[in-house]
Amino acid sequence: VTVQEFPDHAIAVGESWDGTVQAQGSKGSFDVKAHFTLESVSTVDGHRIAHVTVVEDGGTTGRGAMTIHATGWMDWDVDAGAPGKSHMEGTQDMSGMSGTFVADTTPIVDKS
Repeated sequence: VTVQEFPDHAIAVGESWDGTVQAQGSKGSFDVKAHFTLESVSTVDGHRIAHVTVVEDGGTTGRGAMTIHATGWMDWDVDAGAPGKSHMEGTQDMSGMSGTFVADTTPIVDKS
């Protein structure tokens, strides 16, 4: 999943915005509507980390249709402009085959 949109201005803790995330399906990638809320900003190892909650809801239509409904969170390194850890869980339906999913990510950091 790739975050597509962030606000073009500074936001305060507690503020929300709407955007999209790009998800991968059997027929390629597609955009899913998402609602983001900045929950907190903390400092970890000298970096400002934004903790953002996410609600995703959307999908594709037609042959190979897919829908996703998910909630979770992601951490964003404000200083590096890079994603951090994230956790998402929800349901997906692909052409009538339904299931649940849990996805946790931790970025690989090159310390060379």
